[in-house]
Amino acid sequence: MQIFLNPKKKIYHQLSRHLDDNNLYGLTPKNKSTAFSNVFSYFIIFFLEKDIKNYKNIELIVENIELTFRNQLKNINLSNINSKEFMQLFCFNCSALYSFDSPYYSELIFSGLERIVSYYQTNNLLDHKILEGKPGSGNFAMFKGVVISSLKFFFNFDKSNALLDEWIDKHLQYMN
Repeated sequence: MQIFLNPKKKIYHQLSRHLDDNNLYGLTPKNKSTAFSNVFSYFIIFFLEKDIKNYKNIELIVENIELTFRNQLKNINLSNINSKEFMQLFCFNCSALYSFDSPYYSELIFSGLERIVSYYQTNNLLDHKILEGKPGSGNFAMFKGVVISSLKFFFNFDKSNALLDEWIDKHLQYMN
């Protein structure tokens, strides 16, 4: 006879199967945690809990996300901001840290966003590969949009206004 659990309990049951020896979650059962599995488990817990800060090992997960994010900040360069994996993880880490405790992490997140946007040249914000819909290029358009929007709407960063306007205008101009 199958036991029927409510959805939240089913999710937590599955998540518990992913715990590693360090009390962090792997992407699959019996695997070690990774930078991506830390943010994925954080988001799962975030959406299930009314007060995420009361979850038993959330501090450990957030500490690992913060450590990964600080390491990313040390490695921001033109090559990395053109790497899908780097930018996905960067955006996930920003979201997780901001949603956990935005006052505490705001300065850290802002410094990373500002460093990334410093690599965007207004005349090269969106190259033609993105605007012509080259496969895979949409991710980079999204990353740039997220970085610029975050600077504008979360941090009221004046320098992002012109970039966001250009980002929107170019998308509207090349829309099918």
